[in-house]
Formats: sequence, C-alpha cells, structure tokens
Amino acid sequence: MKILMFHGRAGGHNIIPFLEFFNSSNEHKLTFFYSNDRTFFPEKENISFHKLSFSLSSFLNFLKLTRKPYDLIWYHGGHSAFIFYLFTKLRNRKSKFIFNVWNEWLIHKAKKGGIKGWLFKSAIKNSDVIHCNWHGTVEVLKSTGWNNNIKVFYWGLHRQYFESAENHELQEETRNFVSVLPSDKIKFFFPKSISSNSRHDLIVDAAKILQDSGIHNFIVYFWIGNTNDPELMDRYENDIINKGVQENVKLTKHSFLPFHDLIYIWKHMDSGLQIAANEQLSTTLLEPLFFQKEIVATDILPYRIFNEKFPVNIPLIKIDANEIADAMGKIIKGEKTDEDLLQLRQQVVAENFDMQKNLSKILDYYKKNP
Repeated sequence: MKILMFHGRAGGHNIIPFLEFFNSSNEHKLTFFYSNDRTFFPEKENISFHKLSFSLSSFLNFLKLTRKPYDLIWYHGGHSAFIFYLFTKLRNRKSKFIFNVWNEWLIHKAKKGGIKGWLFKSAIKNSDVIHCNWHGTVEVLKSTGWNNNIKVFYWGLHRQYFESAENHELQEETRNFVSVLPSDKIKFFFPKSISSNSRHDLIVDAAKILQDSGIHNFIVYFWIGNTNDPELMDRYENDIINKGVQENVKLTKHSFLPFHDLIYIWKHMDSGLQIAANEQLSTTLLEPLFFQKEIVATDILPYRIFNEKFPVNIPLIKIDANEIADAMGKIIKGEKTDEDLLQLRQQVVAENFDMQKNLSKILDYYKKNP
C-alpha cells in the first residue's frame, strides 16, 4: 500500500512505532510529513520524509505530494487545526483520508467554537474515516454529529516490551536514575506530559495529605513528557516547594530515552499513577498492568469501559486529592492485589495491546476494504 502520513513530530514514543513499522516494511511505502522536529534517523532509511513549513517551496512540495493518489492518507493528532484543514481540503479525493484522534480534549475544545473550532470541525466532516484508539472517544465524537464513520483500532505497547532485553545497553541517564532509587520507600511512577488533562496538582495535594497523616515512606516521580505546559510546570514546581513535599514528589526532567530504558525504569517501580481528567487509553495505563504493578487510576469513562471489556478489575477513584491519598496510602501500607489478577492483567495487555500486531491488523483491514 502507498501511504501518506502526517504528525507534527517525526519522533517521540507515540509515533516511533509507526515509523519503525513502515521503515522495515517491504510491502508498504510511506511518505511522511512533519511540521516540527525529526529525531528518527535509522541506519537504513525506507521512508520519504518531508518537512512542512510556511515557505513557498515547502507549500508547493506539500501540494504536489498531497495531490498524488495514495491508498491512505493517515493524519495523526489534529493539534494544528489549520494544517488538519489544509490536508482535508487539498488532498487527492481518490485517497482515503483517515483522521486518527489522539486527544479527546481537542473535540471538547472544538465544540466551543471560534475559528480553530470551525477549522477542526470542517476537517472532521471532510475526513473519510475517523480512527479512535479506544471506545470512550467514540461517544464524544458521536455526540457532535460531525462524522459517524468511526472505527476503533487499538494501539498498545512497543514491540520491545514483548522481547528479551538481555543484550540492550542502558543509557547512562537511566542507570544513574535507577541507581539512586530509594529501597526503603514505595515508588509511584507518573510518566505523563504536564497538561490540564493530567492532574499532577492533585497528586501533590495527596502527598501533602499523606505527610500530614504521618506517612513518609513513599516517593512519586513525575516523569514529564514531550509536550508540557510551561505555566503549569512552573506552578507545580512551586507547589511542591510551597507545600513542603520535595522529599516525596520529584518532578523529573530527562532526555528522550529508548523503550528498553523505560521498561527498565518501570520494573524498578512499585505502582503506576494514572490521574487523568480525560484521555483515550494511553500506555501509562497499560504499562503498570503489563508489569504487574499496583495502579491508582481515576474514575473516567475510558477506564470504566476498560473494566467492562476485560476482567482486569481496576479499582477506580474519584478525581479528588483525598481519594488519591487514600488509595496511595493502602499501597504504601502493604495492601497487595492478588497475584492471579496481576497475571491476568498482564495477559490482557499482551493479547490485545501489542502495537506491532495491531498496526498489521489495521493495514489488513484497509487492504480488504479499500
């Protein structure tokens, strides 16, 4: 299949599995547009990369390539409503256009109107198919009435999660981070971008509540993502200091690490935190399940659906600092999930959320349904 794909970045943990998949494929030919940065530089390059910028030569190249007939034009994210709109208006109409929703909040924002909302809404209406990575986002989209041709295709964990890591050489940054992890504290991991969708502030408040109740043998690691709100970052750093929880909450800034290094870090944690106000179904929920770790997750529709579809029995809590503190406190005091349930959760993730296998399933679908 001939595929044109767009994402703002030609790098980052969310898009790299796509790039690796197509770069190693002899069956599919990928042309990839990006507008920000590119960090994917394989030894053998089998993808045609093009940067989209606001210059005449770049725009003419964009116009030339998007007018070609492809089996699929696969647009990721939609974070730039203007670029999204351009793709839907200027692309070859013989190419099937897929909009792959990454963030539910974009839809909520577009519903409020304004020029960006109008552009986003128009682009969705002009998409042939809407891809969702999870079922909760389908309900949000259907409520708009903008486009009802919606497909749910699961994503999942990178292939290295399912491979042996024996021959992998860790980055020095990873070795240094793990070497100083305290053995006498329960370690909570929250690898998430700083945004209003993830409630880092409530975790800071929960840490203060635990401290005030005399519980100190825990540490939370905010492992920040690729895209972070600078104002919120400053606010959370100040909150950590002002509330005196520096010993229990660490906002960790880091470079981009390979998947094997993240796997190594997860194996040295005790529990995952997934304190979200809204989202689809990110790897930060799947990872603690896969590594048989304890998990504290908020009671939002996507996670309720996850509990309904799979026998994982994740205890969901209100988006409230006291509830978070209570759930964390139980783990700190030694409450454990039954081993059989932990193993079942790992099995559910392995069988349903293998990104490499799921990408093959998506392409097989479009080969059978051109």
